[in-house]
Amino acid sequence: MKTRRQRLYENSQRNRKIALASYRYGWPIDPVKQAQIADKIRGEITRTTEALGVRIQELIAEEHDEGTRKFLASINLNSGQQLARLLYEVLEEPIAYRTKQGAASTGKGALEHIARHGGEQAREIAALLRQRKIAAKLEEAYIHNLDGVRLVRPAAHVTAQVGGRWSYRDPALQTVPQIIKPMFTAHPGCWMVACDLAGAEYRTMALQAGCVPMLDAFNEGRDLHTETAGVIFGLDPKDVQPSQRKIAKGVGLGFHYSVLDFEGAAAGLFAQVGHLAKGLTFGMILGAIKRLAQARPEIMAFKERLWQRAQVEDYVEEPLFNRRRYFHNKPKDTEAYNFPQQAMIAAIVDQAIQRIDAEFDVGEGLHLQRHDELIIGGPTPLHLCQLLWEHMRQKHTIGEHSIIFEIEFLITKRWGEGVEVVPEVGGGFTVKCPPKACGFKRGGLSLGGAVKAATEHYDACEHMEGVKDDL
Repeated sequence: MKTRRQRLYENSQRNRKIALASYRYGWPIDPVKQAQIADKIRGEITRTTEALGVRIQELIAEEHDEGTRKFLASINLNSGQQLARLLYEVLEEPIAYRTKQGAASTGKGALEHIARHGGEQAREIAALLRQRKIAAKLEEAYIHNLDGVRLVRPAAHVTAQVGGRWSYRDPALQTVPQIIKPMFTAHPGCWMVACDLAGAEYRTMALQAGCVPMLDAFNEGRDLHTETAGVIFGLDPKDVQPSQRKIAKGVGLGFHYSVLDFEGAAAGLFAQVGHLAKGLTFGMILGAIKRLAQARPEIMAFKERLWQRAQVEDYVEEPLFNRRRYFHNKPKDTEAYNFPQQAMIAAIVDQAIQRIDAEFDVGEGLHLQRHDELIIGGPTPLHLCQLLWEHMRQKHTIGEHSIIFEIEFLITKRWGEGVEVVPEVGGGFTVKCPPKACGFKRGGLSLGGAVKAATEHYDACEHMEGVKDDL
């Protein structure tokens, strides 16, 4: 029997071969769409720069110190030191974040903090600075650096992340925002199919913990968030309202991913979902988390086991490749809880792409492996979907418990948009066009019929391009 290290090494070697083939396959860039995106991004830089200029002029008019007025009149918005002086000396905001060198930070976290908690002028200026920084980084990474590039070949790193996720550079595809995605297209004469695992984090948690209510809900095709709402609101699932389901989704996420400190989890959740229902209070959120803990004791016991192992053995591991996260005598509770789930998802996707890669036909290849998502391309979308259906949708067993990891497809010629193909409970598929496009929907189809309907509708839909392209 092979050792844990041998299995991990062989898996990384197989992934390296696939990553090299993906590098050769490449990903075309549409220069027309890239130019349109560039105009939007540069327009946002101009808008925020002009708005900041107005706010700075207001500060100059209010300022009595000649040195400060001169500083504001010539401020360089690209200088971290000058922005720090603006925020922490002129606007007198307290320093909440510092760099590794100990200097006052003007990074994302610092700007977000001031935008939420600073004085009135500081909040507005920090929000504009943050938006300008985001736009400037996008312009540098995806417009300037890819200027004139028609086939991008990102370098995939298959062993850089401790949890097994792939990461990319030149460009960093794992963090591409929605506005950038449509510039990446299928090869001429080809389609792309994006596929992700449905509810992957919940399914891995339920399977590893052996949580029977969650496993039954998934295996019987019931909606987990509706079931959660039934638990925390004391309702029959059929009586759950959409706003209650949304609250339950947040509560479930907080419960399954938080530490054992329910009050801390409730405080964070209340800040996120407190606006979803009139009269919703911190106490109600805390009570909901406690009721969910009582209804799913297996999750609580699983968390306790993980935390105990992290403290005693100094590591936790996922169950497929037995990939480990060592803590070096400094265990962190959130990492102890989350690592086995995230690493198991990475292992499932690794196994899938290795099987799929072995069956690629001529002209087919991998565009992207990102967390629980695969994007593959080729001239025949039905064959791509068949590969994903056969190899991505798998049944996994731990001990006496089993669960099928369901998948959903998105058929497209341009990243970031497309027509969904969703499996139905009991068999068959439904084809759906996003509501922001045209809302087309047709169900009860075979996989072949669904792919045919999706490709025909994609080509015919006049509202597809530009869906969800906000900065």
